[in-house]
Amino acid sequence: MPSRPTQLEDLDDQALAIFQRFGGRWTMVVASLIEPGPIRFGELHRRAKGISRKMLTQTLRSLERDGIIERRVIDTAPLAVEYAFTELGWSLCPALIALRQWAKDNAALVAEAQKRFGGAAA
Repeated sequence: MPSRPTQLEDLDDQALAIFQRFGGRWTMVVASLIEPGPIRFGELHRRAKGISRKMLTQTLRSLERDGIIERRVIDTAPLAVEYAFTELGWSLCPALIALRQWAKDNAALVAEAQKRFGGAAA
């Protein structure tokens, strides 16, 4: 029998806020795109299909404020900005990779459940 996940009641207010932030629409997508290594803002925007520049900026600032990523200005003409994981961010990768793999492995089952439920995906 698999181990029981941590209950939300076990989280203090700060841990709960972090947990909720990673449940946001774009946080996991953006973090997944940064995971392979440093990436520039423009490339992030192109690869995170459907995100506005404003939402991408807000998501990046949130991850930077939490110490998950760092922003580096590259002294080129014109200036460029890239984002990379901090040591704390790298410690998140095993969970991020596991969740991404779970989504890949179970996408068809989730689609079937949604179809049985009677509607398209939310």
